[in-house]
Amino acid sequence: MANVSRVFLCAAVFGLALLHLLEPSYDPRTRTLSEYVLSPSGWVFTLSILLMALGSAFVLRAVWNEWRHRRWLLLVWFSGLVVVALVPTDPGGTVTSASGALHAVAAALAIFSLLIAEVLAAFARRPSQIFAGVCALLVVVGLALSPVFGFGTGERIAIGAHVAWLLSIRVAHRSATSSTA
Repeated sequence: MANVSRVFLCAAVFGLALLHLLEPSYDPRTRTLSEYVLSPSGWVFTLSILLMALGSAFVLRAVWNEWRHRRWLLLVWFSGLVVVALVPTDPGGTVTSASGALHAVAAALAIFSLLIAEVLAAFARRPSQIFAGVCALLVVVGLALSPVFGFGTGERIAIGAHVAWLLSIRVAHRSATSSTA
């Protein structure tokens, strides 16, 4: 199951990176990832986010019994990703529609719920706590530097740190399982 979650998460990252090649007119510094859904290659965005959600679901399933409080944060992340994938955003600079607002709220809840889970993991007594802290710090720094480098840049740093942390959970969980078996 660890390999399945890795495959889905890595495929999601590959798809999101591929969008930069498919839509070279989109400036990744200022355009959000969600805006790719409005492009001719929008299906790649939708598929990538659904793959990220599916990979996250496998992580969630693996840690469900172990994580009493943080599992709900991971469930919010997963749910937010599904909404982001299925509810389109609005083009930048336009009036926000109901679907655009729902999309934005789901994205914000997803990003911040996983950030909280990373912060909680950073204070857990586990070997992976340092990496969780580094990922949480990257998310905060990425979002904090958005006014300087553009929100698109900050968002990409945050999502990258989140996926790296999710991948590390699978490694930590698998090694903990194998060492206790």
